[in-house]
Amino acid sequence: MKIDETKHLNMTLKADDSGYQIGQDVSEILAQAAAERKFTAEVSNPNKRYRKFGTIPDVICIEIKNKTGIDIHCPIQGQDPNTMKNFKAIIKRDYPYLLSN
Repeated sequence: MKIDETKHLNMTLKADDSGYQIGQDVSEILAQAAAERKFTAEVSNPNKRYRKFGTIPDVICIEIKNKTGIDIHCPIQGQDPNTMKNFKAIIKRDYPYLLSN
């Protein structure tokens, strides 16, 4: 059994005879999301047209794409309001710690 491991930025890709795994160190992203929630709570204005939704690591986007087919990096899907509504619902349900507000 040959095992290959590749590291790129903060992601790790591993492949062997049984398949592949993708990992990512998301500790900095989680800290950033927590800081943004705190900041948003302190200066939030509900009348703003834009609010940051969250900080979503690529590994989570890939996982959601593999499970649901939703690809927010796709220009068409990423701009479709219904697709984004479904994506946000998944984040709120399964990954609430990534939310900024």
